[in-house]
Amino acid sequence: MVWLTISFIPWIINWATHGFLDLFESLGLSLLAGMLIWIYRRLFEEPTWMETGTFIYFATCWLTSLFGNRLFQTYGDVISYVALAGIWLGTLAAESPLTAEYSKWSYPQALWTHPVFTRTNAIITTVWGWVYLTQAVLALAGHVYQEWMLILIVIRNLLLIPAFAFTLWFQKWYPAYGSTRKKS
Repeated sequence: MVWLTISFIPWIINWATHGFLDLFESLGLSLLAGMLIWIYRRLFEEPTWMETGTFIYFATCWLTSLFGNRLFQTYGDVISYVALAGIWLGTLAAESPLTAEYSKWSYPQALWTHPVFTRTNAIITTVWGWVYLTQAVLALAGHVYQEWMLILIVIRNLLLIPAFAFTLWFQKWYPAYGSTRKKS
């Protein structure tokens, strides 16, 4: 799971520098971090969807801002959450859900394709994808209702607490109990 945390470094850089640095610099730092992570992973193993999607996202944002588009200056928060939701939910149509690409290293290789492992990770990935979509909606609402922006920023960040709690609980509960329940 360390690599999942590392894959968020470009996003964290962008979120932390987005109002303090020039847009081009903020996106450039995020692009540089994303590119270095992608290159490192490419040298030693296949980059994940998150690492590839992050690199492509920040390259696109940086190039767009290079040509004078200020969309990311105003709506960067909304766009970034939509991009994250797209990356996470998009992997549900791929070979394995995004979280499986990272959690597999904690389990024997024989379990990586087991239906319970895949389903557990698909559900966790879906939950996080919807959290990011909800954060995008809250970020957009903050732009529309400026007087509510601060409270909406707090709410969208507080969403991370139940999402982390769910992930910690569900990854243990579902393989042990949830996958064995009879379907009605």
